[in-house]
Amino acid sequence: MIKIKNISGLKYEILKNGYSFANFARELNSTRGGLAAIFRRASIRPEKAKKVVEILGIDFDKFFLVSECTKRTQTNNSLLGAEPERSSQGKPSSA
Repeated sequence: MIKIKNISGLKYEILKNGYSFANFARELNSTRGGLAAIFRRASIRPEKAKKVVEILGIDFDKFFLVSECTKRTQTNNSLLGAEPERSSQGKPSSA
């Protein structure tokens, strides 16, 4: 998942580029409520983050942060036979 580092800055960029939030949501193939949920959660799916960057012409690293691996991802990796990441003490890390 991708975290939004600067929600107010992202909202500013949307408005600066001449979009209402409803129109911008349509550009993302979403709804106004869907866009509001993205802002409320402060996270966005990678493909939508990429589209935001392309539409607004902004720097990904200024507004977004790739978040740590989740427990669900660790579980999926275990099912695939991947070794869990280990902390410096040799214990499985709890991301």
